[in-house]
Amino acid sequence: MINFLYALISALSNVSQNALTKHGASKIKASGNLSFNAIKVSGAFILFLILNIMNLSSHAPTYIYGLVYGILLFVSTMCGYFALKSGPMALTSLIVSYSLVIPCVYGVVFLGEVVSVKRVAGFALLVISLFLLR
Repeated sequence: MINFLYALISALSNVSQNALTKHGASKIKASGNLSFNAIKVSGAFILFLILNIMNLSSHAPTYIYGLVYGILLFVSTMCGYFALKSGPMALTSLIVSYSLVIPCVYGVVFLGEVVSVKRVAGFALLVISLFLLR
């Protein structure tokens, strides 16, 4: 039951983020793109700091990974912002949801995972379900 609740909250949060970003993109001038996404990334950074203060057991690699994650999150939000600004939200969300395919392909191409009929069927169902969910 709790897993269903988490999935529901996650889905609603994702849709809300996309809708608010699309709405914000229409209200912000071109010069505000950087500040809009900096505010989004700063929110994640503040959350990271709060969680880090509560748990004082972090070490140097945690900060390095956090910095790299922050930079990549900023790039990701900028790209997502421009995608939402320039195209329809439904199509942008669909393309973003297909990023789940990347780890599947990586496993087969680089990790040598065996391709079986069940896995191909599962992959095909994944692609179809992502389309139907959006």
